[in-house]
Amino acid sequence: MTAPSPAAPFPREASRGELLICCTCRLLKGPVPSRTDGARQLCDCTPLEVRRAEPRWGGDFNTYAELCRCCGLVLLRSGSRWSVWFCAPCKEAVLTLNRSAGRWLIPIGRHSLMNGVGASAAQLRSEIGVQAFADQLMTLFGTMSGLEAWGCTILQRNLTELGFDTEHDTRLADYLDAVKSSALSPTAAFEALLSAAADPRPESGPRAR
Repeated sequence: MTAPSPAAPFPREASRGELLICCTCRLLKGPVPSRTDGARQLCDCTPLEVRRAEPRWGGDFNTYAELCRCCGLVLLRSGSRWSVWFCAPCKEAVLTLNRSAGRWLIPIGRHSLMNGVGASAAQLRSEIGVQAFADQLMTLFGTMSGLEAWGCTILQRNLTELGFDTEHDTRLADYLDAVKSSALSPTAAFEALLSAAADPRPESGPRAR
């Protein structure tokens, strides 16, 4: 199991710009810092067809940054299909879990190859091989959806814990400043992620398959 490079946190305060945490989908939105061409990061509340019609200003897709999908405490660079979804502590915890299981219980990023899911040309020449690959992809997509839901859940918990009004958008800079002086930690978030994954209720978080 090959470990992908860790996602790079932003080193400068200015990189947060005027981005907001959406009060509905809990994703980041707003003007992209350091750009003068009006580029904006759009959250999931913007219709998909509108997002797809936007001029490409990013890498593989128009996402400047996102918060760690496990703890929601660290801002990470994004925009590449190879972007890692976790900060360094959460990434290490996820990889340790996956190694101990001998398979990818929690996806590390959006590209299937990052999660050990791929198929050779020979495999794709047989009906059984194609079906096996399709089954792997469906399982992966399911865990990705669950992880995305968890990212929303943990961010909601963090905002509430930090005393923010969750009925309105939150300035990313204000949130990250509050995180610095809080007791919130990636370790506690990972433990909560595992508890949610073990909960039989489908809305509780990502399900390990």
